[in-house]
Amino acid sequence: MRISALERGAVLAALLRAGDRGPEILARMAGSRGPRCAEVAARIQTASRDQRGRAIRVLVIGAQSPAPPGIERIHPEWIERALDGAGELVRRHVLRAAGHGPAGPGGEGDRHGLDPAIRAWLIRRITAEFVAMPTGQVPAGELAVTDLPVLPAGVVVEALHRFGRLQLAWALCRTEPARLAGVAAALGEPDGAAVILRAGQFLRGNSALRSMPAMGPARAVFRRFADLAIGADRSALIRAGSRALAARVDAAGGDLARQIAQRTAPRHGLIVLAELTGRYREEPLGDLPSWDAFVQCIGEIAGERV
Repeated sequence: MRISALERGAVLAALLRAGDRGPEILARMAGSRGPRCAEVAARIQTASRDQRGRAIRVLVIGAQSPAPPGIERIHPEWIERALDGAGELVRRHVLRAAGHGPAGPGGEGDRHGLDPAIRAWLIRRITAEFVAMPTGQVPAGELAVTDLPVLPAGVVVEALHRFGRLQLAWALCRTEPARLAGVAAALGEPDGAAVILRAGQFLRGNSALRSMPAMGPARAVFRRFADLAIGADRSALIRAGSRALAARVDAAGGDLARQIAQRTAPRHGLIVLAELTGRYREEPLGDLPSWDAFVQCIGEIAGERV
């Protein structure tokens, strides 16, 4: 079971301070966190001695680490945003920990002989808002929603943008031509032409989409777009793409929403995070486009980059 950084801290504290009563105490936490944390704590308690020791060591290392593991996968603009107003000494140590800029690996050593405990405190203070990122590689086989934070940063937001565009084409494929043309004109190029092309392919069942993905009911797409202003600004399509992914991300649990947001620049990441954690995370899975539809958007981008 995937749990968030905050929940991992609660599990660790309960196991270390309350022992056998840890799961019982955790179960009292408000909302869905209580049962989730209690289940994780109970699994650790009932594991073998070696497995229990390893699990607690992992929790302790995560809690003591100055910077979140995998911080090098966080988009550099998030790090710069957190460093706004910080002095040069702080910048140097945080950038070195994050592996960004000239102070990253191989950069100039610290001339100030900063105490390791103070250095750890400085880094932790600046990076406390971030969650740990996955450290694995893009899988060679089938892609899962939990693999999104390991994709190249630009691929994530572009796939969400295309996912929103694909939904719009599906919802409009049976509308009158004048309305479709009006939406395409508002989008501008290249999105307008892409929506017209995809709408025609959906209407004809064209095999150009490799296999026609299940897109869910059109009414659900219109609901996701209801409060969005369609125009040349890409943010409406990114929002719609994120909304259609929110329930799958929520079902995966843990810090996945924040990991996906941290993988891309804040100007897009803040939008993505707001939508992934907003009301659409409770959307019925039956109303969603298929996961294959989103994977096809990623495949298009990969094909264009070859």
